[in-house]
Amino acid sequence: MPRSSRSGRIPPLNAANHARGPTTLWTRVLIRLPLISLLAVLWLSCFSGLSKYALLDLVDEGFYSSISRQMLETGDWITPRVGSEAFLGKPPLLYWAQAFFIRFLGPGVLAARLPSALAVAATSLILWFWMRRRGHALAGWLAAICFALCPLTIGLARVAMTDALLTLCLTVAIIGAIEGYDGKRAGYLLMALGAGLATLTKGPIGFLLPSTTFFLWLIWKRDLKELRKPIWLLAALLFAAIAVPWHLAAWRAQRDFFLVADMETRSEGITQTDLAARRVIVRGDCRAVASGSVASQRRLFLERVLLATPSSAANRTRLWE
Repeated sequence: MPRSSRSGRIPPLNAANHARGPTTLWTRVLIRLPLISLLAVLWLSCFSGLSKYALLDLVDEGFYSSISRQMLETGDWITPRVGSEAFLGKPPLLYWAQAFFIRFLGPGVLAARLPSALAVAATSLILWFWMRRRGHALAGWLAAICFALCPLTIGLARVAMTDALLTLCLTVAIIGAIEGYDGKRAGYLLMALGAGLATLTKGPIGFLLPSTTFFLWLIWKRDLKELRKPIWLLAALLFAAIAVPWHLAAWRAQRDFFLVADMETRSEGITQTDLAARRVIVRGDCRAVASGSVASQRRLFLERVLLATPSSAANRTRLWE
Protein backbone atom coordinates (compact mmCIF):
# COMPACT_ATOMS: atom_id res chain seq x y z
CA MET A 1 0.00 0.00 0.00
CA PRO A 2 1.57 3.36 -0.99
CA ARG A 3 2.26 5.85 1.80
CA SER A 4 2.37 9.61 1.79
CA SER A 5 5.94 10.85 1.18
CA ARG A 6 5.79 13.36 4.06
CA SER A 7 3.55 11.99 6.77
CA GLY A 8 3.94 8.30 6.03
CA ARG A 9 0.16 7.81 6.39
CA ILE A 10 -1.88 5.61 4.06
CA PRO A 11 -4.11 7.75 1.79
CA PRO A 12 -7.86 7.07 1.88
CA LEU A 13 -9.26 4.61 -0.64
CA ASN A 14 -11.40 7.34 -2.24
CA ALA A 15 -8.49 9.74 -2.65
CA ALA A 16 -8.86 9.64 -6.43
CA ASN A 17 -12.50 10.71 -6.16
CA HIS A 18 -11.53 13.60 -3.89
CA ALA A 19 -8.92 14.65 -6.42
CA ARG A 20 -11.60 14.94 -9.10
CA GLY A 21 -13.74 17.06 -6.83
CA PRO A 22 -17.16 16.41 -5.28
CA THR A 23 -20.07 15.26 -7.44
CA THR A 24 -22.54 18.13 -7.74
CA LEU A 25 -26.18 18.16 -8.75
CA TRP A 26 -25.20 19.66 -12.09
CA THR A 27 -22.75 16.80 -12.68
CA ARG A 28 -25.45 14.23 -11.99
CA VAL A 29 -27.81 16.03 -14.37
CA LEU A 30 -25.18 16.00 -17.12
CA ILE A 31 -24.62 12.27 -16.63
CA ARG A 32 -28.35 11.63 -16.98
CA LEU A 33 -28.90 14.17 -19.75
CA PRO A 34 -29.37 11.54 -22.52
CA LEU A 35 -32.14 9.82 -20.58
CA ILE A 36 -33.75 13.11 -19.53
CA SER A 37 -33.74 14.43 -23.09
CA LEU A 38 -35.16 11.15 -24.44
CA LEU A 39 -37.96 11.16 -21.87
CA ALA A 40 -38.77 14.77 -22.77
CA VAL A 41 -38.97 13.90 -26.47
CA LEU A 42 -41.17 10.88 -25.71
CA TRP A 43 -43.51 13.02 -23.63
CA LEU A 44 -43.95 15.47 -26.51
CA SER A 45 -44.25 12.85 -29.24
CA CYS A 46 -46.33 10.21 -27.45
CA PHE A 47 -48.24 11.57 -24.47
CA SER A 48 -48.76 15.32 -24.74
CA GLY A 49 -52.37 16.00 -25.74
CA LEU A 50 -53.07 12.29 -26.18
CA SER A 51 -56.74 12.59 -25.21
CA LYS A 52 -57.35 15.99 -26.80
CA TYR A 53 -59.17 14.62 -29.85
CA ALA A 54 -61.99 12.10 -30.07
CA LEU A 55 -61.43 8.61 -31.41
CA LEU A 56 -61.24 8.35 -35.19
CA ASP A 57 -63.42 5.80 -36.95
CA LEU A 58 -61.33 6.36 -40.09
CA VAL A 59 -58.61 4.16 -38.57
CA ASP A 60 -61.00 1.91 -36.58
CA GLU A 61 -60.14 3.42 -33.19
CA GLY A 62 -63.75 3.34 -32.05
CA PHE A 63 -64.18 -0.16 -33.44
CA TYR A 64 -61.26 -1.63 -31.47
CA SER A 65 -62.10 0.32 -28.33
CA SER A 66 -65.71 -0.87 -28.34
CA ILE A 67 -64.49 -4.46 -28.48
CA SER A 68 -62.19 -3.84 -25.50
CA ARG A 69 -64.96 -2.20 -23.49
CA GLN A 70 -67.32 -5.07 -24.22
CA MET A 71 -64.69 -7.61 -23.16
CA LEU A 72 -64.44 -5.87 -19.81
CA GLU A 73 -68.20 -5.67 -19.38
CA THR A 74 -69.00 -9.26 -20.35
CA GLY A 75 -65.94 -10.96 -18.91
CA ASP A 76 -65.46 -12.90 -22.16
CA TRP A 77 -61.71 -12.55 -22.73
CA ILE A 78 -61.57 -15.17 -25.49
CA THR A 79 -63.97 -13.98 -28.19
CA PRO A 80 -63.79 -10.32 -29.25
CA ARG A 81 -67.30 -9.07 -29.99
CA VAL A 82 -69.05 -6.07 -31.46
CA GLY A 83 -72.58 -6.15 -30.12
CA SER A 84 -73.61 -9.78 -30.28
CA GLU A 85 -71.35 -10.62 -33.22
CA ALA A 86 -67.94 -12.27 -32.88
CA PHE A 87 -65.02 -10.46 -34.49
CA LEU A 88 -61.91 -12.55 -34.99
CA GLY A 89 -60.04 -10.38 -37.46
CA LYS A 90 -57.28 -9.64 -34.93
CA PRO A 91 -55.92 -11.51 -31.91
CA PRO A 92 -56.79 -9.99 -28.53
CA LEU A 93 -53.57 -8.52 -27.08
CA LEU A 94 -54.53 -4.92 -27.91
CA TYR A 95 -58.05 -5.48 -26.61
CA TRP A 96 -56.68 -6.89 -23.36
CA ALA A 97 -54.35 -3.92 -22.94
CA GLN A 98 -57.13 -1.41 -23.61
CA ALA A 99 -59.49 -3.22 -21.25
CA PHE A 100 -56.84 -3.05 -18.51
CA PHE A 101 -56.62 0.73 -18.75
CA ILE A 102 -60.40 1.09 -19.12
CA ARG A 103 -60.70 -0.82 -15.85
CA PHE A 104 -58.49 1.65 -13.95
CA LEU A 105 -58.97 4.90 -15.90
CA GLY A 106 -62.56 4.50 -17.00
CA PRO A 107 -63.88 4.37 -20.58
CA GLY A 108 -62.31 7.27 -22.42
CA VAL A 109 -59.92 8.34 -25.13
CA LEU A 110 -56.88 8.18 -22.83
CA ALA A 111 -57.53 4.56 -21.87
CA ALA A 112 -58.02 3.59 -25.50
CA ARG A 113 -54.81 5.21 -26.78
CA LEU A 114 -52.48 4.68 -23.83
CA PRO A 115 -51.36 1.16 -24.90
CA SER A 116 -50.12 2.53 -28.22
CA ALA A 117 -48.31 5.47 -26.60
CA LEU A 118 -46.65 3.24 -24.01
CA ALA A 119 -45.63 0.75 -26.70
CA VAL A 120 -43.87 3.44 -28.74
CA ALA A 121 -42.14 4.83 -25.65
CA ALA A 122 -41.04 1.35 -24.59
CA THR A 123 -39.66 0.63 -28.07
CA SER A 124 -37.59 3.81 -28.01
CA LEU A 125 -36.25 3.17 -24.51
CA ILE A 126 -35.40 -0.45 -25.35
CA LEU A 127 -33.40 0.68 -28.39
CA TRP A 128 -31.39 3.11 -26.26
CA PHE A 129 -30.74 0.75 -23.33
CA TRP A 130 -29.84 -2.13 -25.63
CA MET A 131 -27.38 -0.13 -27.72
CA ARG A 132 -25.90 1.43 -24.58
CA ARG A 133 -25.40 -2.02 -23.09
CA ARG A 134 -23.54 -3.08 -26.22
CA GLY A 135 -21.17 -0.11 -25.88
CA HIS A 136 -22.79 2.24 -28.39
CA ALA A 137 -24.44 4.80 -26.12
CA LEU A 138 -24.42 7.69 -28.61
CA ALA A 139 -25.69 5.56 -31.49
CA GLY A 140 -28.42 4.16 -29.24
CA TRP A 141 -29.49 7.61 -28.11
CA LEU A 142 -29.63 8.87 -31.69
CA ALA A 143 -31.61 5.81 -32.78
CA ALA A 144 -34.10 6.27 -29.95
CA ILE A 145 -34.51 9.99 -30.63
CA CYS A 146 -34.91 9.50 -34.38
CA PHE A 147 -37.46 6.74 -33.83
CA ALA A 148 -39.46 8.86 -31.39
CA LEU A 149 -39.49 11.86 -33.75
CA CYS A 150 -40.41 9.92 -36.89
CA PRO A 151 -43.79 11.23 -38.16
CA LEU A 152 -45.16 7.71 -38.59
CA THR A 153 -44.08 6.81 -35.06
CA ILE A 154 -45.81 9.89 -33.64
CA GLY A 155 -48.95 8.97 -35.56
CA LEU A 156 -48.95 5.37 -34.34
CA ALA A 157 -48.45 6.48 -30.74
CA ARG A 158 -51.61 8.57 -30.91
CA VAL A 159 -54.09 6.10 -32.41
CA ALA A 160 -55.69 3.06 -30.81
CA MET A 161 -54.43 0.48 -33.30
CA THR A 162 -52.32 -2.67 -33.22
CA ASP A 163 -49.28 -1.31 -35.09
CA ALA A 164 -47.44 0.32 -32.18
CA LEU A 165 -47.77 -2.79 -30.04
CA LEU A 166 -46.69 -4.96 -32.97
CA THR A 167 -43.60 -2.78 -33.49
CA LEU A 168 -42.61 -3.20 -29.84
CA CYS A 169 -42.96 -6.98 -29.94
CA LEU A 170 -41.08 -7.31 -33.23
CA THR A 171 -38.28 -5.10 -31.87
CA VAL A 172 -37.94 -7.40 -28.87
CA ALA A 173 -37.89 -10.44 -31.18
CA ILE A 174 -35.18 -9.02 -33.46
CA ILE A 175 -33.03 -7.92 -30.51
CA GLY A 176 -33.37 -11.42 -29.10
CA ALA A 177 -32.24 -12.93 -32.40
CA ILE A 178 -29.17 -10.68 -32.50
CA GLU A 179 -28.26 -11.46 -28.90
CA GLY A 180 -28.75 -15.18 -29.45
CA TYR A 181 -26.57 -15.25 -32.55
CA ASP A 182 -23.87 -13.32 -30.69
CA GLY A 183 -23.57 -16.19 -28.25
CA LYS A 184 -26.09 -15.35 -25.54
CA ARG A 185 -28.41 -18.32 -26.02
CA ALA A 186 -31.07 -16.82 -23.77
CA GLY A 187 -31.52 -14.26 -26.55
CA TYR A 188 -33.40 -16.87 -28.55
CA LEU A 189 -35.87 -17.15 -25.68
CA LEU A 190 -36.32 -13.39 -25.89
CA MET A 191 -36.94 -13.80 -29.62
CA ALA A 192 -39.62 -16.41 -28.90
CA LEU A 193 -41.22 -14.12 -26.31
CA GLY A 194 -41.39 -11.20 -28.75
CA ALA A 195 -42.66 -13.37 -31.60
CA GLY A 196 -45.33 -14.92 -29.39
CA LEU A 197 -46.63 -11.55 -28.21
CA ALA A 198 -46.49 -10.19 -31.77
CA THR A 199 -48.59 -13.14 -32.93
CA LEU A 200 -51.13 -12.35 -30.21
CA THR A 201 -51.15 -8.77 -31.50
CA LYS A 202 -51.61 -9.18 -35.25
CA GLY A 203 -51.54 -12.83 -36.21
CA PRO A 204 -49.02 -14.83 -38.29
CA ILE A 205 -46.92 -11.81 -39.26
CA GLY A 206 -45.78 -11.79 -35.64
CA PHE A 207 -43.66 -14.90 -36.11
CA LEU A 208 -43.23 -14.93 -39.91
CA LEU A 209 -41.42 -11.59 -40.06
CA PRO A 210 -38.71 -12.21 -37.41
CA SER A 211 -38.24 -15.89 -38.28
CA THR A 212 -37.93 -15.22 -42.02
CA THR A 213 -35.54 -12.34 -41.40
CA PHE A 214 -33.34 -14.47 -39.16
CA PHE A 215 -33.42 -17.42 -41.56
CA LEU A 216 -32.33 -15.22 -44.48
CA TRP A 217 -29.54 -13.83 -42.29
CA LEU A 218 -28.30 -17.35 -41.57
CA ILE A 219 -28.35 -18.14 -45.29
CA TRP A 220 -26.34 -14.98 -45.96
CA LYS A 221 -23.82 -15.97 -43.29
CA ARG A 222 -23.82 -19.62 -44.45
CA ASP A 223 -24.46 -20.67 -40.88
CA LEU A 224 -27.62 -22.79 -40.95
CA LYS A 225 -26.05 -25.08 -38.36
CA GLU A 226 -27.08 -22.43 -35.82
CA LEU A 227 -30.59 -23.86 -36.07
CA ARG A 228 -29.37 -27.16 -34.59
CA LYS A 229 -28.80 -25.63 -31.16
CA PRO A 230 -30.85 -27.28 -28.38
CA ILE A 231 -32.05 -23.87 -27.18
CA TRP A 232 -34.42 -23.73 -30.16
CA LEU A 233 -36.59 -26.47 -28.68
CA LEU A 234 -37.07 -24.45 -25.51
CA ALA A 235 -37.73 -21.32 -27.60
CA ALA A 236 -40.37 -23.16 -29.63
CA LEU A 237 -42.08 -24.35 -26.45
CA LEU A 238 -42.09 -20.81 -25.07
CA PHE A 239 -43.57 -19.43 -28.29
CA ALA A 240 -46.26 -22.12 -28.29
CA ALA A 241 -47.09 -21.45 -24.64
CA ILE A 242 -47.71 -17.79 -25.47
CA ALA A 243 -49.42 -17.96 -28.86
CA VAL A 244 -51.31 -21.26 -28.95
CA PRO A 245 -53.68 -21.12 -25.91
CA TRP A 246 -55.81 -18.21 -27.16
CA HIS A 247 -56.04 -19.57 -30.71
CA LEU A 248 -57.09 -22.95 -29.37
CA ALA A 249 -59.64 -21.42 -27.01
CA ALA A 250 -61.06 -19.21 -29.78
CA TRP A 251 -61.36 -22.19 -32.09
CA ARG A 252 -63.16 -24.20 -29.40
CA ALA A 253 -65.55 -21.30 -28.83
CA GLN A 254 -66.28 -20.52 -32.49
CA ARG A 255 -65.28 -23.70 -34.35
CA ASP A 256 -65.53 -23.31 -38.14
CA PHE A 257 -66.32 -19.61 -37.89
CA PHE A 258 -62.88 -19.01 -36.38
CA LEU A 259 -61.19 -20.68 -39.36
CA VAL A 260 -63.38 -18.89 -41.94
CA ALA A 261 -62.79 -15.51 -40.30
CA ASP A 262 -59.04 -16.06 -40.16
CA MET A 263 -58.81 -17.12 -43.82
CA GLU A 264 -60.89 -14.14 -44.94
CA THR A 265 -58.65 -11.74 -43.09
CA ARG A 266 -55.40 -13.21 -44.44
CA SER A 267 -56.48 -13.76 -48.06
CA GLU A 268 -58.76 -10.85 -48.95
CA GLY A 269 -57.09 -7.99 -47.08
CA ILE A 270 -60.42 -6.26 -46.48
CA THR A 271 -60.94 -3.63 -43.81
CA GLN A 272 -62.05 -4.48 -40.31
CA THR A 273 -65.52 -2.96 -40.60
CA ASP A 274 -66.13 -4.64 -43.95
CA LEU A 275 -65.09 -8.00 -42.54
CA ALA A 276 -67.33 -7.56 -39.54
CA ALA A 277 -70.22 -6.69 -41.87
CA ARG A 278 -69.65 -9.86 -43.87
CA ARG A 279 -69.46 -11.95 -40.72
CA VAL A 280 -72.85 -10.69 -39.63
CA ILE A 281 -74.22 -12.18 -42.83
CA VAL A 282 -72.22 -15.40 -42.48
CA ARG A 283 -73.44 -15.92 -38.93
CA GLY A 284 -77.05 -15.44 -40.00
CA ASP A 285 -76.78 -17.61 -43.09
CA CYS A 286 -74.12 -20.32 -43.36
CA ARG A 287 -74.18 -20.27 -47.14
CA ALA A 288 -71.89 -18.15 -49.32
CA VAL A 289 -70.90 -14.69 -48.11
CA ALA A 290 -73.46 -12.24 -49.42
CA SER A 291 -72.37 -9.90 -52.14
CA GLY A 292 -73.01 -6.19 -52.25
CA SER A 293 -71.27 -2.87 -51.97
CA VAL A 294 -69.05 -2.01 -49.05
CA ALA A 295 -71.42 0.78 -48.05
CA SER A 296 -74.41 -1.55 -47.92
CA GLN A 297 -72.48 -4.09 -45.87
CA ARG A 298 -71.48 -1.40 -43.40
CA ARG A 299 -75.07 -0.21 -43.08
CA LEU A 300 -76.24 -3.75 -42.45
CA PHE A 301 -73.52 -4.29 -39.89
CA LEU A 302 -74.34 -1.09 -38.00
CA GLU A 303 -78.05 -1.86 -38.03
CA ARG A 304 -77.47 -5.34 -36.62
CA VAL A 305 -75.12 -4.05 -33.92
CA LEU A 306 -77.46 -1.30 -32.79
CA LEU A 307 -80.40 -3.67 -32.68
CA ALA A 308 -78.45 -6.32 -30.79
CA THR A 309 -76.92 -3.98 -28.21
CA PRO A 310 -78.98 -2.64 -25.30
CA SER A 311 -77.27 0.76 -25.29
CA SER A 312 -78.27 3.31 -27.86
CA ALA A 313 -76.04 4.90 -30.46
CA ALA A 314 -76.00 8.13 -28.45
CA ASN A 315 -74.67 6.31 -25.41
CA ARG A 316 -71.98 4.66 -27.52
CA THR A 317 -70.81 7.98 -28.86
CA ARG A 318 -70.79 9.64 -25.47
CA LEU A 319 -68.81 6.76 -23.97
CA TRP A 320 -65.72 7.56 -26.05
CA GLU A 321 -65.92 11.36 -26.20
